Amino acid sequence: MPKKKGLTSFLISFFLLFHFILTSGQQLNYPLNFRTTQQVNFLINKSDSIGLFSVKPVSENYLHLLNISDSILINPERDKNYLAKHKANWLYRKLRKEDFIDFKTEGFRLRVNPLFHFEYKKTQNIDETYYTNTRGIEFKGDIGQKFSFYSSFYENQSRFVDYISDYVMEHRVVPGQGAAKILNNNKYDYSRASAYMSVSPNRNFNIQAGHSKHFIGEGYRSLLLSDNSSNYPFIKFSIEFGQFQYLVLWNQYQLFEGAYYNYHYRKYGAINFLSWSPKPGFELALFEGVTWPGNTADNPHKFTANFFNPLILFRTFQYGLNAEQNVGLGLNLRKRIGKFEQFYGQIVLDDLKMNTSSKNKYGFQLGIKSFDLFRDKLTRQQLFVLAEYNQVAPYTYTYEDPLQSYSHDNQPLAHPAGAGLKELTGIVNYQFRDLYVEFKMNHLLNSIDTLSSNFGSNIFLPDDGTGAVENQVGQGIKNTTQNMNVVLGLLINPVTNMKIYIEIQKRTVENAIRTKNKLFFSFGLKTNLNNYYYDF
Repeated sequence: MPKKKGLTSFLISFFLLFHFILTSGQQLNYPLNFRTTQQVNFLINKSDSIGLFSVKPVSENYLHLLNISDSILINPERDKNYLAKHKANWLYRKLRKEDFIDFKTEGFRLRVNPLFHFEYKKTQNIDETYYTNTRGIEFKGDIGQKFSFYSSFYENQSRFVDYISDYVMEHRVVPGQGAAKILNNNKYDYSRASAYMSVSPNRNFNIQAGHSKHFIGEGYRSLLLSDNSSNYPFIKFSIEFGQFQYLVLWNQYQLFEGAYYNYHYRKYGAINFLSWSPKPGFELALFEGVTWPGNTADNPHKFTANFFNPLILFRTFQYGLNAEQNVGLGLNLRKRIGKFEQFYGQIVLDDLKMNTSSKNKYGFQLGIKSFDLFRDKLTRQQLFVLAEYNQVAPYTYTYEDPLQSYSHDNQPLAHPAGAGLKELTGIVNYQFRDLYVEFKMNHLLNSIDTLSSNFGSNIFLPDDGTGAVENQVGQGIKNTTQNMNVVLGLLINPVTNMKIYIEIQKRTVENAIRTKNKLFFSFGLKTNLNNYYYDF
């Protein structure tokens, strides 16, 4: 495997430095899982504290600093009657409400949990079975009051249904998880690892570094930065001052062709993000992202100190939106309608051409959600509802040199379907105690290419100026994809979000070349700490 240089070497030095300078709660992040994220969002939305929440994951300590109780997440009263009668039932406590190993001494805490995902899947009227077999482990801990660490590792074997297998064969990665070793008959072997260290010298300043991913926004999708891709090395600085939060995020991305162990093209992402929250329930944020080219023998690039420039908009004014560095701008908004409802939206600008609007590269998102239509009036019951619309112009996130596309590990860093799309998503989740039912539907319109065409949906093809004069979503070969999922599940342990579930998925694809309808039936047991997007 190629040697990791640059940002990776800096990360190692960073870890060692902060390991020795620390002198002395908890700086761990909440899992970047959609349901957990929405629960935290709910707590901040109905609070009268000013909360800055655009960038996820958010640290567990952040809610405590806002004087917000997170009991809705950890539920300390869970099964108290049973446990009062069976105080010695160690196995039950570990299964239902505790970390598997929880070791504490003065100034130090270490927790360890097994992680897994066992799933069995069948398709309608086809005598074929599919499966996922995942085993993993996580370590998380605190040293003193200002330093926390996290690490997890997963080993996986899967046999995927056809459309996911086609994706893996084309991109050489399992969506959101990493490079795949291709076996046979739609079977794949793959692994993934995540780690970070979090330091808060004071209550307003936090530094994190590691190998993970992030999400910017309030919705199901993000058009600025999502957790759709694999993990990447990063360093993140965030500081709060009054109504403002300022964040600097440095990432290292890569692309590869053929086998994962072949040559990797490395590039670098620098994100500056300024949030403003003048009153509870309202937040407006400005996003600037720059993707810097890496060096190759055929196309050398000078890596300058400007990459580390923390001043937002400086590089945009210096380079413009159409330069060697792939620059993108964006806005993110969330607005409390009531303590139980929220409006949100995003705008992304990738390239502006003043002489014509038909070639502009942009996207926008509009969404509304209710965290609980019951308004906390029914004990331990919640009804979450979300409706979201996303639209992205053709060729957004692309670049003249496809190596400079807004991507990592051959996957988009924003919307999973790339660009040139319109999408409507709806989610309804009803939870009664530990039992939940969820319905999710997304309807996607985009374009598919022929061997000699590029209609602007595939961000890994170059934006070389040969596209249509009047670009519009669905140009060329119009393609519509609809995914509908119904899940019935039982939450077993909220610490690892362990649940057992049954799922039905219907997927329909229609275009001028073919029409496909598939119905999938699944059941499984998993610790659900991450988002993996298969609805594309």
